[in-house]
Amino acid sequence: MIIDGNSIINRAFFGLGQGGRLTAPDGTPTGAVYTFLNMFLRYFNEYQPTHICIAFDRPEPTFRHKRYEDYKATRKGMPEELAVQMPILKSCLEALRIYNVEKAGYEADDIIGTFAARYGSKELPVYILSGDRDDFQLLNENVTQIYPQNRGETTVYTPELVFEKMGVRPDQVVISKL
Repeated sequence: MIIDGNSIINRAFFGLGQGGRLTAPDGTPTGAVYTFLNMFLRYFNEYQPTHICIAFDRPEPTFRHKRYEDYKATRKGMPEELAVQMPILKSCLEALRIYNVEKAGYEADDIIGTFAARYGSKELPVYILSGDRDDFQLLNENVTQIYPQNRGETTVYTPELVFEKMGVRPDQVVISKL
């Protein structure tokens, strides 16, 4: 299982109910960490992966920003209340011995795509846990996407479901957005 850490922590943060009010004794917000870990445990128990990798974005610009100055130019930065939770989440994952990876100059999506292409096989099917529709382009007979939705609902996307919902094959997803 490859998890888009930024996608899931954002979903946890912006979709918070009661968890939004959780804080550490010093007042540091922790609700998104709590919700992320609950989501992680839910999907871990449901899919029982033999391998897990959580990919994260890094704060500095990527190679895409260097090539195209307007890349994600309209996107707002991470809210401070969420940013302070990122090191806490990564410490928790490290304590749980869950492999997480980030690479300067690359987005989590790049890491996810690399791992899915390299390791997805009939013997080792890959599940991508992400709320990012851009990851649909990675799907094939060995790679499936678990797409969390509101109220704990989940849709499991296969190449067939991408075609049914979008009218394009996974390898056409990027072109369909132009």
